[in-house]
Amino acid sequence: LRWQKSKVSYQTMYGWPPVLGADDRTVNRVWSVSKPEVTIWTADHQAESRFDTGALQHTLLVGLDYRHSVTDNKRASGVATPLDLYDPVYGTFYPDIALVDEPQQRVAQKGLYAQDQIRYQNWLLTLGLRKDWADTRVEGGARQEDDAVTGRVGLTYLFDNGIAPYISYSESFTPIIGLNRVTQQSYDPLEGEQWELGIKYQPPGSNTLLTAAVFDLREQNRQMPDPANPLNTIQAGEARVKGLELEGLVEVTSGWDLIGNYTYLDSEVETGPAAQQGKRIASVPEHMASLWTQHRFSIAGIPGFSAGAGVRYVGASWDGTDSLKTPSTTLFDAMLGYAYQDWSFTLNATNLEDETYYTTCLSRGDCFTGNRRTVVATASYSF
Repeated sequence: LRWQKSKVSYQTMYGWPPVLGADDRTVNRVWSVSKPEVTIWTADHQAESRFDTGALQHTLLVGLDYRHSVTDNKRASGVATPLDLYDPVYGTFYPDIALVDEPQQRVAQKGLYAQDQIRYQNWLLTLGLRKDWADTRVEGGARQEDDAVTGRVGLTYLFDNGIAPYISYSESFTPIIGLNRVTQQSYDPLEGEQWELGIKYQPPGSNTLLTAAVFDLREQNRQMPDPANPLNTIQAGEARVKGLELEGLVEVTSGWDLIGNYTYLDSEVETGPAAQQGKRIASVPEHMASLWTQHRFSIAGIPGFSAGAGVRYVGASWDGTDSLKTPSTTLFDAMLGYAYQDWSFTLNATNLEDETYYTTCLSRGDCFTGNRRTVVATASYSF
């Protein structure tokens, strides 16, 4: 059982439309203020049973989950004074902002699911089925009821030498929290399906694990930026991603691990607004890779120390119209740790060089910077 409460204060101003004026130096601007609050209750209850039916070994899982969210939002937007890019004057626009209440939205989702992992000799078959009911209500508006049956199936063969090829298919159904700002209506649930073909290898008696997979994912009712309104999100069409993922955890020596992965993503908006149709999905990089090494060691005969370092690469991505490119970036991370009996202490640092970089740039013209150097100290106790 989990309870979440989120409050956000979002204030922004940017050039719109993202073109220069007739003087080739002035850009028009719009502003927006939004203060959403979301409260979410989540519950998930499940039971597992292991039994045999003849030569078949079963691991049966059945469960019921529930999610209830309440969303309130106040917002306002308008047109700001134009900005001269070659002689900018900031701080001259202080509007008398009167926030307007949006209709409250309540989304309740119930899910009933069952999964059976069936093993016969070296074969492993996974069968899953799920039924969802979603009830979305908008204050002063229409009630929307959706339901779906989704399934998953996977087949693996376990060779004695540690090689395990597999194939799987799965479906998804996800209600979307939020309203269309123009129509004040709820969105249809996001639906997806995925095919995956891969192979895993773990040498007998070793902690080393190598995996490779190719996949094909498709989404329907995907949210996209509204070409007519930069402050709104619409739901249109279908998108797909085909890709390759390679991952390895290699135990170099006792206490020394090396973890690496590489992902290739070929994305495309198959149906949707004309400006996005046939283009790459916004903010999805084509290439991603990372390498991390961690060593556990003793100092002056005292065990429990660990240290790690790694590098992350995120390739270039596009804005959804293939016109504005977000450049690639490379970041470095590190960690130090000490464990004593049931206590563990860890110091994690990300973006060690305090690199200034962009995570995504949108077709409307604005870009978002990534996190600066972050250092987090953690102390934990295991009961």
